[in-house]
Amino acid sequence: MSLVQRAAPPGPQALMTPRLYARWGASVKRLAPLLLLLLLVRAAPAADRFDPARNREALLARLTAAFEAGEVDRVLSVFADSLGNDAELTPRLWNLKGLALAARGRHGEAVAAYERGMRGGMHLYELHMNLGRSLQALGVTGRALAEYRQAVERAPGAVDARLALGEGYLDYGRYAQARTELEEAARLDPDDLRVLRQRARLADETGNAAESLALWAQLEEREPGPDTARRLGELRAGEDPALAAGWYEACASRDSAALDCAAAAGTLLLGLGRPEEARPWLERACTADEPTAATVQNLLLLYQQQGSLEALEALVRRHPPSTGPGWGAVALARRAAGRSRAALEAARRAVEASPENLDLANILAVLLHENGHPEEARRRWKWILERDPAHPQARRNLSEQH
Repeated sequence: MSLVQRAAPPGPQALMTPRLYARWGASVKRLAPLLLLLLLVRAAPAADRFDPARNREALLARLTAAFEAGEVDRVLSVFADSLGNDAELTPRLWNLKGLALAARGRHGEAVAAYERGMRGGMHLYELHMNLGRSLQALGVTGRALAEYRQAVERAPGAVDARLALGEGYLDYGRYAQARTELEEAARLDPDDLRVLRQRARLADETGNAAESLALWAQLEEREPGPDTARRLGELRAGEDPALAAGWYEACASRDSAALDCAAAAGTLLLGLGRPEEARPWLERACTADEPTAATVQNLLLLYQQQGSLEALEALVRRHPPSTGPGWGAVALARRAAGRSRAALEAARRAVEASPENLDLANILAVLLHENGHPEEARRRWKWILERDPAHPQARRNLSEQH
């Protein structure tokens, strides 16, 4: 009896979270705490006071460096404590404030910040683009797309603007328009991996398997990671299980937390008749707090085939199977070890979980007979033959009782 259950391929890893794009000119280095910066700005020499624009650019540079370093709360505290006067903020500072608010999920406040920046008369494309992202997060679909289009109109050559509009169309299932914008973004910068990822996502969502495979292969070549290996495993699983297993192994090797990849690798290897290679992957997958029913079932089957009763019982204690075939593997393992009564208990649970499975019903009938319940066993075999008169095991077992 084959009890291997094909686990559903892991769902596409959530592709990269859309970035809150912005460009602020040349990159900057973190040179001093923000508080020191503010003190320097406020106590600037008289000559510097005649150049507030330069002071604001210095402040923007320092705040931007802190934001890019992940110090979002620190940036927000500077805006709240030291830049409370809205008149002191330039459109770029409003943009940065909006980004910081959005990074904390405060999209309503971020929208207000971007809109305030636009009122400064300097309509940066970043303000429209980032406003669109926060509006999208709030579910304001139509206006979000309008803002993305505004960003493209103001900066048609900006890859970020094209990418944001393409992602927006993709998020709302407007695939033809998404393709137009993403292809234009790729033309503007063929080396931008963010664009390549969204093109791969578009191919996935439109069911273009050949294009998906080509684009994910490019990503694997240029930026290999667990997500690229996972997706290549998914794309290869149907036509080449051995190759797919290799990709899932690569995924799990690159990320110790990718237990879905470990489960997929083990399942494919078990189905390919390579249990020794499958075992460590399935065991690793079962270290999860709640491994899938298919993973538990397949590891139980592997233990049963290898006669690893101790490991099997330990797994049953940690993760009692929830499928009939899982309990069937337990029943067979216990029976082989001479634990007929415990095997009968497992067989009853197997049939309870999968009452229409005729193979499990036959296992139960055999164990009923071996445990001194011949009449109940015969009723079970007759029940099986009523549903499948050609069932070989049930027919042979019943005939042997006469």
